[in-house]
Amino acid sequence: MIDEEGEGDEIEAGNKGIFAALSAKGWSNLVIKFCDETGLNYDKEQLKCRWDVLKVDWRVWEKLKGLDTNLGWDAVKGTIDASDDWRDMKLKDVPKSSKFRHKSLQNLQQLDRMFRDVAATGAELM
Repeated sequence: MIDEEGEGDEIEAGNKGIFAALSAKGWSNLVIKFCDETGLNYDKEQLKCRWDVLKVDWRVWEKLKGLDTNLGWDAVKGTIDASDDWRDMKLKDVPKSSKFRHKSLQNLQQLDRMFRDVAATGAELM
């Protein structure tokens, strides 16, 4: 399946709306690019649904990581290496983070490209 770079390309090309990630032109370009690259004929609504799911997952991942600096990475599991106490505390703060206990968010670089400047995470900028 196509990765999320198509969405990132459209955002970087300026094809984004005021309150939406992509403008009508951006969505049109994305639908065409997706079909060309995958051979699958998905419409805007199907792609938008996936976009929304990915954005929620990305926000949860960002809240999970937060500003914590003492975290490691478990390359075998492909996830954050942290104590059970840390995970339990985070689960209270970010209930949806349980899905990332044993796996990380896939395609993180592409998701950062897609959502970094268009999605609020609740984290304060310094």
